[in-house]
Amino acid sequence: MDTLTDTRLGDYLLTGLIAAGGMAAVYEAQHVRTGGRYAVKVLARNLQNRRDPLARILQEGRVICSLLHEHIVRVFEYGTAEEGIGFIVMELLRGVTLAEELARRGTLEPDRIAFIGRQICAGLDAAHARGVYHRDIKPANIMLVEGQRHRDFVKLLDFGIAKLHADDPAKLAATATGMTLGTPQYMSPEQARADTIDARSDIYQVGLVLYETLVGTPAFSDPNPVTLMGKHLTERPRPIRDRRPDVSIEMERLVLRCLEKSPSARFQNARELQAALDELASTGTTGGMSPVRTRMPPSSTDPEAETVMGGNLRLPTLGNPADLERYARNLSEVLDQLWPDGVPEALQAIQDELWSLTDDQARVGTDLALARADADALAQELEARLRPLERAIESLANEQSTLESQMTASRSDEARVLARVRALDAEYATIYTEIEQHQAALYGRNARGGLVDFRDLFHEDIAARLDQLEDIFRRRTGEAETLSGIRARMADLLPRLSDIEQQLYALKKSRLSLETERASTLARMEFKVTDLDNQHKDLERAMEHRYLQLGLAFRRAISRLLEDRVSGALPPVRAKS
Repeated sequence: MDTLTDTRLGDYLLTGLIAAGGMAAVYEAQHVRTGGRYAVKVLARNLQNRRDPLARILQEGRVICSLLHEHIVRVFEYGTAEEGIGFIVMELLRGVTLAEELARRGTLEPDRIAFIGRQICAGLDAAHARGVYHRDIKPANIMLVEGQRHRDFVKLLDFGIAKLHADDPAKLAATATGMTLGTPQYMSPEQARADTIDARSDIYQVGLVLYETLVGTPAFSDPNPVTLMGKHLTERPRPIRDRRPDVSIEMERLVLRCLEKSPSARFQNARELQAALDELASTGTTGGMSPVRTRMPPSSTDPEAETVMGGNLRLPTLGNPADLERYARNLSEVLDQLWPDGVPEALQAIQDELWSLTDDQARVGTDLALARADADALAQELEARLRPLERAIESLANEQSTLESQMTASRSDEARVLARVRALDAEYATIYTEIEQHQAALYGRNARGGLVDFRDLFHEDIAARLDQLEDIFRRRTGEAETLSGIRARMADLLPRLSDIEQQLYALKKSRLSLETERASTLARMEFKVTDLDNQHKDLERAMEHRYLQLGLAFRRAISRLLEDRVSGALPPVRAKS
């Protein structure tokens, strides 16, 4: 395979191929000065210098660069290198795509699917808030990243056909309404019809992903892409519970609502779908394996205690923020019910430390959210300042191209006229020479040496030649006038072209200055966000450790409590009304 490994693009040395597709290839790369490791997406060789693919990869870089969210792959830089190579510099992620995880496991547990789905929705909600619609949500574009603060940490990839709602369709012909873009297996009905799309198109695609992760196969299949697109328009997917009975009715209803043909019948935005998934997770109604419960020994005869422990306090799934939040809400109530005369000291100490960590996490979480909001607002402000410059540059560049085309056409016209003038001059010279020769032969001598007059012999020929000279002179005068007009037009074009060049230089200089300011400012904001995010992760890890300690201590305390109650040493637990 022809790869760009060991090629340098700007400040990045491509060190190895990660993946390759029809449109682009992704390489691992090293920054030549800082040594940092990145992923660099490079436009395929056969598409380099082609306008639409190059515009699309640059649009992808521009779109993702404006999105700062933990569940969207981070873009640091984008542009074109030598020979028209379009590229995007992204964070280097380690892990597997959801497609690879499905290929390995077949299906996933409903509670795990809900957890992944909530993160997908969080990333989409941030994109939709900026007017960006992904349009290609599928398992291959969802990364489960390793080394994050919890398992199954989601990153949305490949915004290559994303639609920026605020963009002028004339400027983004590659992604304009009326073109059917997307993967047929995961295409919304609106995309199949080439209609205008909005956030609800992404909701449909999320539904397709949830469906496939639950049952192991896509909702619709056909080897013919046109037939497959028709199924998205007319057919309803087979009920999930027909294929997997352990999935809850509530989970099935949620997925099928996402897959409604009419956008108005679906969840109307990613936040609404995320809230529905949160509700399923918090109530334990996704289906699949039963929640982990704290159980009483077989000898117990205290059903009320079992209700308190099993119904109100299911031990949390570590790394699942929604589960931890639900657990924290119920913890105090359950402990008070089980130990009305005072919570055991070991549990109380862990609980107190947990509350302190919770307060710290809330504070840092608020700071992090505000920092992200500030960074997002700043990115929008800088983008708004860049947009008029981009429009002015594009307008001037278009005018420059038009004027240069006119100048090229005028030069071609000038060359043709000059060629005709040279031909007329050559013809004129030939005829003039012939006339001189005839005039030299008007008189001669006979055999006896007497003069002979030949004027009658050459008179008509000379007159015809003089008529030809007059016609040539007349035609040459016309060509001279034409040439003068062409050169006048060219002279009129030159000052405007020079003015445009000066304006373009000034505008591009301003754009470079603003882009430099944006990169520097966003880098500072990103450093602040990263620092707060690391603090947040540290606190979450500490909280998870404390939750684990509390869970183990809780089990031991429950066992002792139940032994005391079974022996009659303590009265039964009564749940608070």
